[in-house]
Amino acid sequence: MALIILVVGWFSFSSISQESVALLKSAAESHAEHVATYLNQNIERFKLISSRTQLRKLIASYRDQPAEAVRAEIIKIISDAKEPIREFERVCIIDLNGRIIAPTDSRFIGREVADKNFLLVA
Repeated sequence: MALIILVVGWFSFSSISQESVALLKSAAESHAEHVATYLNQNIERFKLISSRTQLRKLIASYRDQPAEAVRAEIIKIISDAKEPIREFERVCIIDLNGRIIAPTDSRFIGREVADKNFLLVA
């Protein structure tokens, strides 16, 4: 009799475990979708900012004739855009050679990053 009760108890536990796993999986998928949506919204926001005529002119000006005043203006624009998005560690403008020319964190100015993996927004 004890064996029958033990077997029934094991099947009940197994059923509860499967339900728990299914609920946890559903919650994780929902959370992952929410995070992806949030990041995509912020990426779209940065795309809008990067397409601004003033920022594009400043980047072109800096490319043609690098000047600290122009770099400072670029950094201000990207820093203002990044400020409300705490999830982004930093935002950088990188030249065609893979060197950071305008980061939101000044410690990264001039760093070569051509071989690094980034979340790139073109």
